[in-house]
Amino acid sequence: MELFTHHLLEFCILSLLRQEDLYLHQMAQRLSHRSGGAFPLGENELYPHIFRLMGQGLISDRKDQPEKRRARIYYHLEPAGEARLEELLKEYRQTVSGTEGLLHSCGL
Repeated sequence: MELFTHHLLEFCILSLLRQEDLYLHQMAQRLSHRSGGAFPLGENELYPHIFRLMGQGLISDRKDQPEKRRARIYYHLEPAGEARLEELLKEYRQTVSGTEGLLHSCGL
């Protein structure tokens, strides 16, 4: 189950970044809100996933510091991340379809 959750979070993070660059707090809020509370993750829980995705070249970061405000690090989806997202989307759709078929065949 841990491997499934690991890839699911990767999928969710890449999906959010496909829409726009986000800083970590925004990402945590959107994951929780858009999932209906299924992913109530704090920023500290996202860091390992973010660093891993950066290490794989799937996302990048940039620092933005508006006048007299604390700097924010925004994360951006790179072309390799876009390709990985497409792979994960295909796997997700196949998994959902297969699971639905199995459940249906079991009368559920």
